[in-house]
Amino acid sequence: MEWSQTYSLGIQEIDDQHKGLLGCFTRIEDAIACGESWSDVHFKIVELREYAERHFAFEEALMRLYGDDGIMRHAAEHARFFGSLDEIEHKSIRNDAESEMTHFLRKWLTDHILCIDKEFTERILSGVPVIRSTAA
Repeated sequence: MEWSQTYSLGIQEIDDQHKGLLGCFTRIEDAIACGESWSDVHFKIVELREYAERHFAFEEALMRLYGDDGIMRHAAEHARFFGSLDEIEHKSIRNDAESEMTHFLRKWLTDHILCIDKEFTERILSGVPVIRSTAA
């Protein structure tokens, strides 16, 4: 799976993190295609989980900073990702999740970036003001 300019959202840090996610996905796909052991694939899934946790935390923090009203829906999408990843991770131990995993990762990345992430970055780039602290 390769980065396409159509995935670019116009916020460099998010685009760079999405490229990192794509890199994690690609390493999983390559490991499967090369017939690496189930443990190698499993540890690449763990790497993806850790990277996704940091990326999703960044996105959600940015949404809170800008007071984006879509944060609950966005966070729910992130939670669904982890639920699906949990299932795939458990199956990877039994070595029977290869096609399901690659299909899920490709579909999730493109759907999430092009729909969910694009919505909130467009709101931010449109000049939505930052929510300022009321603390003195």
